[in-house]
Amino acid sequence: MSITPVSSVRTSAASVLLGQRPQQASSVRASDKNNSANSYQTGDLIDAYLSTIASSFDATAPVTTNIDTRDRDQALQDASAKIGERDFDGAQSAINTVLNKKPRDISALRLEGRIAIAQQDYKTAEKTFTRIAALSGSDAQNDRDARIARTLQQDDDAVLVRAKRMLKSEPHRAEAIDLLASVSARSPESTEAAIALAEGYSATRRPEMAVSVLDDALKSATPESTARIVESATAIAQENPGSAFAKSVLGRAQIQAGDLNEGIATLRAAQRIAPTDPFLAADLTQGYVARAEDSLSRGATDSARSDLNAAYDADQFNPNLKSLTAKIATTDARDAVFNKRYNKALVELARARRNDPDNPALNKDLAKLYNQVGKFFEQSGGTTQALDNFTAALNLDPDSTQAKRKVAELSNAKGMEAISRGDYDRAITFLKTAFDTYRPDTTYQADLASAYNLRGERFRTSGKYTEAISDLTQAVNLDPSTTSYGTNLALAIQAGGI
Repeated sequence: MSITPVSSVRTSAASVLLGQRPQQASSVRASDKNNSANSYQTGDLIDAYLSTIASSFDATAPVTTNIDTRDRDQALQDASAKIGERDFDGAQSAINTVLNKKPRDISALRLEGRIAIAQQDYKTAEKTFTRIAALSGSDAQNDRDARIARTLQQDDDAVLVRAKRMLKSEPHRAEAIDLLASVSARSPESTEAAIALAEGYSATRRPEMAVSVLDDALKSATPESTARIVESATAIAQENPGSAFAKSVLGRAQIQAGDLNEGIATLRAAQRIAPTDPFLAADLTQGYVARAEDSLSRGATDSARSDLNAAYDADQFNPNLKSLTAKIATTDARDAVFNKRYNKALVELARARRNDPDNPALNKDLAKLYNQVGKFFEQSGGTTQALDNFTAALNLDPDSTQAKRKVAELSNAKGMEAISRGDYDRAITFLKTAFDTYRPDTTYQADLASAYNLRGERFRTSGKYTEAISDLTQAVNLDPSTTSYGTNLALAIQAGGI
């Protein structure tokens, strides 16, 4: 069972590592900043990476007289910031202000290489780092950047094999994390890369980054990979018992894996840590909705109703609650029809329509139930109630043949009854409904023509010639074979002097 996370503002840690600064520091719940055993600020994580980029230029490096030192430093700082914003064109422009005056500026070239990696232009990046080595000699950072650019030219599987092997060695762990972050960025659906990246963050004592990666991975996880995410998230949550975010991701992963009871328990534990966090309330509500849906599928309506009530308590404004309410009401209506409690069925049918009026599949189910209720009232002699229910069915499912036939049949019967009482206005209303609803039956057309003729004749004999001509024209158009209608029309026209 797949539940889409409610929050759309949880930020990709892999994107952060590639220099993407989110508009809000929302990959971390505000509650975790106070409650997590490994508390941190989201901005610190972003700035940590940006500082790596910024430190790739040396403000004290020798500078030619062609560019002022302060201007050069400011340009490279601007470039670093723009890389963080993923404004690569802007960053390159700032770098060019330095390279145009000092083409061999190592710091500017290094930033240029980082831009190439972020844009997945790995060959250009490798050439840039090779040029840097030729200009300034070998250094550990440049060698590492060159290896990363060279490794990333391989396919994901090869990069993953290498990075996962490197994760086992502490000196190579940071490089492995950079590789995995790049793979996660270019292949967001790779759960294997995400889990490995999370393990890397966890090993380097950055649990919230690890959790954020797993959070993103859930969005495209398969059932098999979801189980692996649960395993990884469980370990992180156990190591960081005060992190509401870690428990939230674990709980949602458990629910997505189908372990609904355990997932809800985990989310409730997260909410105890951060009782005012609106995202946790939404996550818990989703858990209750998932379990209620499962209960409905097994016929356990009482359990579904209990979870619906709990979901309303957790987050009464959750948009999924109305749909769930409608499904439970439909189930109750179906049970009521089966047990011949038709008034109860009508109450539940109305509740279902009110809560999810624009659901085509649900409307077809409701139409079938309204048809069954209509049939009961018809057999019991309640023509008006029968017609009301068949009409409701037809409104919900315009393709329902049963509803069409019954609405036409009952409307026609009520129209003919009105004719017998001389109530031609009411008769025409019902007979027109019958004719418009089911035109294949020519009887309805003939009966409607007769009603127009009768009302037209009443208008004619009372001197209302304009109204008479209108009705009698309708009668002739509907049934031109009945000569009396034409005769009556001619008399009306003559009497009206038209």
